[in-house]
Amino acid sequence: MEYLRKINLLVVVALVLVFFGGSGANIDPYGRKLLSVETLRRWEFDDRLTDWRAVNDSVISVDDGVLKIICTGSDPYIHSPGVNVAGPVSVRLRMKSTVGGSGQVFWTTEDSSGFSEEKSTHFKIAKDNQWHNYEVDLATDRVIKRIRLDPGQSSGTVDIDSFELIRKNLHPLEIVDICSDGNLIGLTLKNNAQHELNFGLNTESGRIGAGQTERVTLNVKGGPRFEPYPIVIKTVGLSDVVRTVHLYRPTTKTDWLEQSTKNLTLRAAVDGSGAEILSGDKVVATMNPLVQIENRVPRLVHAESEDSIAFVGQELKVSLRLKDSEISVRIESRQKVEGPVLRVLGSLEQGLFAGLEYLGRQEQSSSSLDIDTPEHIRFKPDLLKITMPLMACVTDRGAAAMTWDDMTIQPVFAAPNFLTAATTTGCH
Repeated sequence: MEYLRKINLLVVVALVLVFFGGSGANIDPYGRKLLSVETLRRWEFDDRLTDWRAVNDSVISVDDGVLKIICTGSDPYIHSPGVNVAGPVSVRLRMKSTVGGSGQVFWTTEDSSGFSEEKSTHFKIAKDNQWHNYEVDLATDRVIKRIRLDPGQSSGTVDIDSFELIRKNLHPLEIVDICSDGNLIGLTLKNNAQHELNFGLNTESGRIGAGQTERVTLNVKGGPRFEPYPIVIKTVGLSDVVRTVHLYRPTTKTDWLEQSTKNLTLRAAVDGSGAEILSGDKVVATMNPLVQIENRVPRLVHAESEDSIAFVGQELKVSLRLKDSEISVRIESRQKVEGPVLRVLGSLEQGLFAGLEYLGRQEQSSSSLDIDTPEHIRFKPDLLKITMPLMACVTDRGAAAMTWDDMTIQPVFAAPNFLTAATTTGCH
């Protein structure tokens, strides 16, 4: 399969663009590293119900190894047999559905025998009658006695091929937040273990007490203007935690490929590692990186083109074209890719992610100001919640917008940049 994406960057240059800097509540988009998974209970429904019960607005049966649920009303739910496992655990199920609304998993504990909203987790269900794998975390450290599954909020049919309770064994060290500024990288580590841990972090080393956090600063040796820099955390007896920080060194000299109009200049590093957008002689935004494949920045080389700045890599082509105040980005690949990442310099005045975010001055995206449930984390949303292909920001010096012509593309929106840690607003 060949993947193709076309992105338009519309840059308004009445004023100068800047990246939305500032800080807010920590959002970790990656979470702790998964070390292993332990299966605690598993049901495969081999021609028997194994004590699962239809309780409300539902009828259940088993056919050919599949648990079949007919939902007859707006509040269908079923109960599991007794499970008696210590939390925290996760539910992993393979399911297909024609039922509308979100799903929900409830649990009871040894000291709280009733189902309640406080002891539940919501999850999104694809209403396409196709098989999907779902994983739902149950956030409790109590012994779980029974599970209730609400497979939607309307009538329809649901098929479940398997249902598991699993325990995720996570790395005790967690990167809570991370930022960069030139050659400086700052990050906060948390030790989730119940004992002290020694760690190595690139050229640094340290020790963190049980349940404690530690702020670590790295001074990185100078390098190219755009550089994907790996952060490697080592702990004895455990696998490494690795995170890539996309460094931007605005004072480092590089060779450019350029296109200019009356208002803007687009210049890309000759090695395809990144690009800058200038208004006059001032850099107002960067694209860094232009493209990623499985969190890796591929090697690119310049390719001749009549009307664009073009690069090619292994089964990959990237082209940039400036016309008036609009930059078109075209990426052709035989692999799934990410990019480009548009970073605007400065302080946020307004931000928009159509259907999901409307931000005021210095507000942070994915905040809990208007949504106080876990659904407030929406930097990488369900595509059905995006009302139109538009992300935009107005800063104290300008405005920028990004549109795309393929609604199957997964957009990502973060203000400030808690995803890749590239900033120009200071880091300590």
